[in-house]
Amino acid sequence: MQHEKFIDYLSSEKRFSVHTITSYSNDVGQFFLFLSDEYQITTEISEVNFQIVRSWLAALLGQGVTPRSVNRKISTLKTYFKFLIREGIIHESPMLKVVSPKSKKRLPLFVEENQIESLLNEVEFDDGFIGERDKLIIELFYVTGIRLSELINIKV
Repeated sequence: MQHEKFIDYLSSEKRFSVHTITSYSNDVGQFFLFLSDEYQITTEISEVNFQIVRSWLAALLGQGVTPRSVNRKISTLKTYFKFLIREGIIHESPMLKVVSPKSKKRLPLFVEENQIESLLNEVEFDDGFIGERDKLIIELFYVTGIRLSELINIKV
């Protein structure tokens, strides 16, 4: 069912990370297993319709899979069916009417001012460059609200 060509497409043309490709490969594999077990569809992907996709998503939610994980699986299938359209294997994606489940929004965690002051004043940092750098990193995190990835990518 074009699984290998899809994985090649993700790595060579979409340039997805190894972790994303592994996740997408697992998601498509799980979907194929569901198609085989529940609908006896093993080769004819054109038989897949909106109701079949929706039943898989409902089964995942019923098994306790988080809405966040289900949303990634939806993203995987959307990408997969777009690939199949591009390859001329199907003419319309069964994903057009799929609605993603709502995910709970997490509130950001924050450090209280007195806690950060305690950290900066009571913790002894090493003398020299390393100690000054570590203290500056903590101050930068607190004062700016910068993300770790943004901090890592700061250029001198």
